[in-house]
Amino acid sequence: MQVGGDECTPLDIIKRWYPLQQLSETIGQLAKRAEFRAIKQGVSIVYEDADDLPAFVVVSGRVSVVKASSEGKELNLGLIPPNDLYSLMLAIDEAPPLIALKAQRDSIVLVIPRQAVRQALDRDPQIYRELNRLLLERVESLNELAFRLAHQRVEVRIAAALLAVLSDFGVPGKEKSWTIHLRRLEPGSCTGTTAETAIRMTKAMGRDGVLARPVPGSIEILYRPF
Repeated sequence: MQVGGDECTPLDIIKRWYPLQQLSETIGQLAKRAEFRAIKQGVSIVYEDADDLPAFVVVSGRVSVVKASSEGKELNLGLIPPNDLYSLMLAIDEAPPLIALKAQRDSIVLVIPRQAVRQALDRDPQIYRELNRLLLERVESLNELAFRLAHQRVEVRIAAALLAVLSDFGVPGKEKSWTIHLRRLEPGSCTGTTAETAIRMTKAMGRDGVLARPVPGSIEILYRPF
């Protein structure tokens, strides 16, 4: 599989994942049972409250964390970048997921049989505890973002959504600027607002000097406020 221009095997990919890279005895067995899968944009990978979850990690592209509201709208709580173990940790949890996962762009994922991951972790409780700690941190950050998006004015929600994806997807530019490869209408899906509102708000941020002039397919933040 070509990843970032390099030919990679499942073992090469798994060795990048902390803390699974420390499974010295079973990492090779996991790699043998893993397979790459291409997921088209908009395709759901995990459904809310599903009983049987695929254990996977994003290799390229990105996946949305989605929550349905009581009104039937989908709220995008965040984006999962490559090599983030959040989706894998969901699969090894006993409880059904309270969120859904959907490909936000065409993506490649590495799928490992759920039972194989559990068996490997049963042999190393320390790594299992570390995964649980990382999962708790991720859930807390998603809950905090959801609270901010639910209780702030629309312009604050748009800004919060951009900052939430900046650390994972921001590409440093000249001086203190950062570029996110995101269309200007896409922050609307992260905030429960319409695409038109998201475009209008980002244009206003451009006039205020927070964002650069629009470039198709990307948003440039002129300074990083933290």
